[in-house]
Amino acid sequence: MVVPLTTHDSRLTTHVSLISRSHVLTFSRSAKVNGEIWDANRPINSDSTLQLLTWNDEGGKFAFWHSSAHLMAEALEAIYPGVKFGIGPPIESGYYYDVDLGDRALTPDELPAIEAKMLELARLKNEFVRKNISKADAIAYFTDKGDEYKIELLQDLTDGEIHLVSAGRICRPVPWPHIPNTEK
Repeated sequence: MVVPLTTHDSRLTTHVSLISRSHVLTFSRSAKVNGEIWDANRPINSDSTLQLLTWNDEGGKFAFWHSSAHLMAEALEAIYPGVKFGIGPPIESGYYYDVDLGDRALTPDELPAIEAKMLELARLKNEFVRKNISKADAIAYFTDKGDEYKIELLQDLTDGEIHLVSAGRICRPVPWPHIPNTEK
């Protein structure tokens, strides 16, 4: 269902009530605002067209898989301190994360421990929080972390258009949408 909203639209409460009654909000993974996929909990501050996205929508899967990549990064960082991260985008059939573990390589025997840590972290229900940040502050943050891959990625981004998304202990500069929290 696509709902046109205005910032002063008294019908908003009615629309949200109707949506809530159908339990779509319970299953919403993200939202499409004016045709662009957004985090489901990102504020809408202007007149917009809204479509809530679920697992059955490509955008809902996209947000879920990207959020899962963040969760995997947090698990990897907990198990392998000092790991460095490239990108962790959603792809057509799931997600991946480019990681640098230095001189070691992951083996298939380590995957159950990573999955268990991801499940443990997911149960914490940490909210994905998007924060606008200046390019200089983002570079300073990742310089302090010693994450040269993120610094490299930031070089190509435009100041004023950089968002850090955090959930739990992980914080990443990303343009992609996320689900509301790690439990979803």
